[in-house]
Amino acid sequence: MLRRLVDAGVALVGERGGPTEVALAAVPARLAVDLVDAGDGAVRVSARLEHDDAALTADASAVGLLGDPPHGLFVVNGARLTLVPFAQRLPER
Repeated sequence: MLRRLVDAGVALVGERGGPTEVALAAVPARLAVDLVDAGDGAVRVSARLEHDDAALTADASAVGLLGDPPHGLFVVNGARLTLVPFAQRLPER
C-alpha cells in the first residue's frame, strides 16, 4: 500500500526529532536460510537478508522489523529512514 501511495505522489515524512528523509526501497528484500555442515555431524542454520541496495547496510544506526508478522524492515542511516518491504510473506512461526 505504501508503494501505491508513493507512486500516487504522497510524500513520506519523518517524525519530529527523527530522520528527516523517508524513502521506500524500490526493490523488495528477500529472506534466505543457510544450512551449513558444522563439522561434527550437526547442521548450523542461519538466516540472511538479500538486497541489492548497499546504502541499506552502510553505517546503519538502527534496523528493525515492521509488522506482526513482519512484512518488511526499516533502516536508519543518518537523517534517512528507508522502508524495505519483503518479497514474500513470512510464516507466523
